[in-house]
Amino acid sequence: MFYKLNIWQKNVDMACPAGYNTNCRYGNFRENRKVACILEGKGTRRKTAARAFRRSAAGRIAQNSLQEFGGTGMSTTMPKASEMTRKWYILDAADKPLGRTAATAASILRGKMKADFAPNVDCGDHVIIINAEKAVLTGRKLEQKKYYRHSGWIGGLKEVGYDKLMKERPEQAMMLAVKGMIPDTVIGRAALTRCRIFRGAEHTHAAQKPQAWTL
Repeated sequence: MFYKLNIWQKNVDMACPAGYNTNCRYGNFRENRKVACILEGKGTRRKTAARAFRRSAAGRIAQNSLQEFGGTGMSTTMPKASEMTRKWYILDAADKPLGRTAATAASILRGKMKADFAPNVDCGDHVIIINAEKAVLTGRKLEQKKYYRHSGWIGGLKEVGYDKLMKERPEQAMMLAVKGMIPDTVIGRAALTRCRIFRGAEHTHAAQKPQAWTL
């Protein structure tokens, strides 16, 4: 007696093992409706059914059959930070919105563009941002937006407008925007160290041969 199983996106013909009740369509799992649902390929609780089936004896036999046919029981790959190949990308912020440039840089630093992204692994790449002084703040942010810092002493609150900040220290303005879009965790702080920001069009990382990223 053979079953046509559709598990892990693979169709496998599995022979009914000896000792099973061959008069029953599902062997000795007739009472297990969850297993019946996954064998039929229908039902609303397929995740629970798949879990119950994999834990059963028939599920282990099906997994061995998958391995014989060249398949695997687990197709999901988990990335490792030690095996990551980090690339270098360069972003040109000239005439581009400051926030849009920072959001793109933060996404690359975290590695969210990768197919094997995992939130618990530092799988991001290196980012170089050039022409930070030519970045654009939309609306009236240049006159209204303020950057605040505190020395820790009484009355030590300092503020600076973004019109002055973009004129004197545009690299800090861009770094503050990128930092606000990176999680304040161990992985986030490590990712932020791979961000290099330059005021003009010249940078010091030509040896890394960075690839241009189109915004």
